[in-house]
Amino acid sequence: MNKMRHMLACAAGASLLAGAAQAQSPGQATELLVPFTAGGVVDIMARGFAVALGKQLRQQVVVVNRAGAGGVVAMASLAGGPADGHTLAYSVVTPLTVQPHRMKNMPFSPADIVPVCQTFENSFFIAASPKSPYKDFEALRAAARAQPGAITYGHPGPASSPHLSALELWRAAGLDLRDVPYQGEAQMAPQLLSGQVALGSVTTAMVATQKLQPLLVFASKRLPEFPNVPTSAELGYPIAPSGYGGLFVRAGTPADVIDRLESACDKAVHDPDYQELAKKQFQMSEYLDRRAFTGRIAADYRAKGQLIPTLNLTQ
Repeated sequence: MNKMRHMLACAAGASLLAGAAQAQSPGQATELLVPFTAGGVVDIMARGFAVALGKQLRQQVVVVNRAGAGGVVAMASLAGGPADGHTLAYSVVTPLTVQPHRMKNMPFSPADIVPVCQTFENSFFIAASPKSPYKDFEALRAAARAQPGAITYGHPGPASSPHLSALELWRAAGLDLRDVPYQGEAQMAPQLLSGQVALGSVTTAMVATQKLQPLLVFASKRLPEFPNVPTSAELGYPIAPSGYGGLFVRAGTPADVIDRLESACDKAVHDPDYQELAKKQFQMSEYLDRRAFTGRIAADYRAKGQLIPTLNLTQ
């Protein structure tokens, strides 16, 4: 814990120093902070978005990876950086909706961050290993009830959206499965494919690119790409969480700068190249303006505030 606090403090401090230098350099490139390491889906999407946003702003937008603490490191850097619109973040919303309810010593407040627009959304699945005997959710449910605590499931990390989705499902279905956390889907994939873990709570991209057996999708209606996969809702569990995120800026940024960024963000999300990238990455390039995005995050924050304490995920 002390190591994590030191890392977060250093990230915020480095941003303050960088901000002082950047403020003296008119026309400098805009930094786009990403809360994950290079090569993941969010990073790939961010790089495509950086190009599209750069076209609209008529300046270079450079991706800077600031991974760690479930996205908190990147957001701490944003909160501690300059409020001039030249430091942005392309991130999932969990650093603002989940982590404040888990971490006792957050290095920033959600009020320090201003949502600009939503840029992507993703659905999650419960999927079985190709070597698993479970070909549908009914078979899994029967086996889990017969063997409480025996069946394993993996997820990309504690309190990640796939993890929370699975926990809500197990609780609603009255099932006891054994939790196996990983550090991202890349680490989980070989374990799931080999059958070392029976199930995974995974993204659309993982289901589409790996030989997994999807048992259900967390959605209110079936996805066109997976018409034969039942939804959690139709199986009797009205749980339809999704992973979503967008563009963020530090609070205190001038209103006219935020307005310009919101307008540019709208055009960037609808850029044909970004739309095509989203399809290839099995993401939905769902745009929401600042007001709608902020409202969605606020509602999500309240919901997670009720959920997290019941799941023993606080630190």
